[in-house]
Amino acid sequence: MVHVGPPGNPAQQQQPPAANPGRANQNRPANQATSQGATNNIANAGNVSIAGMPHNACKDFWTEGQCANAFSCKFRHIKAGATIREQEPAPPPRVALNNDDVADVSNPYTGALPGAALTPTQAHNRVKLYLKQDYDFRRSEDYYSFVSILQSANPQNNTWFIKDGQEFLQVMGDPTGNGILRIQEVLSYQNVSSEAGFDQHVLSFQRGYLPVLAYFSSEFVIRSTIQTNVNALYSLINNNLDHVTLTINACMGNCMARRSFDEPGNPQSGLHVFKALITPLHE
Repeated sequence: MVHVGPPGNPAQQQQPPAANPGRANQNRPANQATSQGATNNIANAGNVSIAGMPHNACKDFWTEGQCANAFSCKFRHIKAGATIREQEPAPPPRVALNNDDVADVSNPYTGALPGAALTPTQAHNRVKLYLKQDYDFRRSEDYYSFVSILQSANPQNNTWFIKDGQEFLQVMGDPTGNGILRIQEVLSYQNVSSEAGFDQHVLSFQRGYLPVLAYFSSEFVIRSTIQTNVNALYSLINNNLDHVTLTINACMGNCMARRSFDEPGNPQSGLHVFKALITPLHE
């Protein structure tokens, strides 16, 4: 029997909005749909442009290099004098996971997957797109770009600290927010394959599905004290358990049959695959 829930804390039956890939946010009650935006507007009401500051940039981050609103800030986080790479990350590579070496294996229950290394500031600026109320995934590359943000949020990425991970979880695990809807759309995607290649209508199990499960088993989540958000994340698996297990069984069965976890041009370690699965789905 499959048991779903963070280690040491059985998952509670949270009820995030029902899955409806691509248009899930249309089903949310009006009071929930506007709560996140209203909070951000109030929190950023004092943002006033100053000389030399780019359009739509956060004044506090521009002048001080930090912002009390963290991932909830609706403005771009750009620091005066920062390099282009620090300000705007390059688009993610087509092959999001490139595992030529085995990463730290000292903790077998940490499901971090190699391949994405956005800083917290870069993640903040990129995730804003997916937190929009009307955002709609249109092709598999859109999913991979979103997933690369989750993939970056783990302690193995040395630009992230515990504080960053918890601020990110506050937004992505918010039961009434848009971040959790985007995660739900990935988990409920119908056409997932371990041999997706570059097909824009098929989601890669290795590049799109596994990294989401790996985020669930990251230390930023399983060791968090924000239990409402942690339980909300795990309820996504619990409420979609039949589809999630069917997807995993089908894709893992295919990998076993061909004796490889790789995709063309995308070498993958079985170690990381099982590490990503062992905590979210353990017996």
